Amino acid sequence: MAVDAVVRSGFGMLPLSVGLDGRRPKFVLSLLDPMLKNFIGQIISTELGPISIDPTHPPQRVLAYAFQNLLRHYRRSPLGDYIASHEPRPGDLFVDIGANLGFYSFLARLAGFNTALFEPEPHFAKFLARNIAIFQKIVPVALSDFDGEQEFFISGGNPGASSLINVSGEGHHYQDSVVASIRTLPSACRGQNIDPSTIRLMKIDVEGAEAATLYGMETLFEEGFRPDIWCEVRSPESQRQIGTYFDICEFVSKFGYRPFDCDHSLHPIDLTTFEPASPVFDILFVANSDALSSAARCGSVTSQCRHPRRTIVAAIRLRGIP
Repeated sequence: MAVDAVVRSGFGMLPLSVGLDGRRPKFVLSLLDPMLKNFIGQIISTELGPISIDPTHPPQRVLAYAFQNLLRHYRRSPLGDYIASHEPRPGDLFVDIGANLGFYSFLARLAGFNTALFEPEPHFAKFLARNIAIFQKIVPVALSDFDGEQEFFISGGNPGASSLINVSGEGHHYQDSVVASIRTLPSACRGQNIDPSTIRLMKIDVEGAEAATLYGMETLFEEGFRPDIWCEVRSPESQRQIGTYFDICEFVSKFGYRPFDCDHSLHPIDLTTFEPASPVFDILFVANSDALSSAARCGSVTSQCRHPRRTIVAAIRLRGIP
């Protein structure tokens, strides 16, 4: 067994949750790079098959050292739990907009979804393309409300914070930029032979460009496009695209969507009284809101359950909603 595989196995036994942002991946690299950086292999064995990495890219070295810790982190997250609660029908598609290294798509594949990933950051896009056998459809573009090109800013400290939105201030340090291809989702679907009617769940994490991404889907919404949408949004305290949550809630409400708080058993959000707890947070938008609201009340009663969201989604299915 290769040295990095031994380390990965041993590190995975530790009760340490590791994401791809924040201090923990930096801790992993500072701890293990001095001893192991020159001994990392290029293949990681996983439940879905081998993953090929570029050991010169720090986030991919974190995968080499702590893949099971990362997988456990994302599996236990609210979105990971929500993905696992689904029972996809044959052909159901999970669309990952701002895919990073594709962990949520990996979980969606494990749950039985087909996947399509959108990622313009060059290192991440190359990683996903090398592993197309696992991730299925890779589209190296940024989504917005127009087709064309635009400068895409690469974050130095946290590549996952790279964005179409140029912002200065504490916590945002862009070290480079590239010209990214821009598409609306309808245009991208046509170019990639994606049938929008198969999209059942969509995750949007695009670092401030979420409103434009959704505006670009307007023609699809007008045609009856209604997947569940799990979207990272911004409050008035955010440094990047202030207050996108309100604009997005207002926009998607025209198409029957209702917002739900992702951190509190999927309770409905009342925009007249809602006060975001942090500058950046997630909202789940669901078009079948009456049933989800009822199911969420059922879920709040069972909040001591290990997976209350599974109870909620099961309640939705019992009400006959696909």
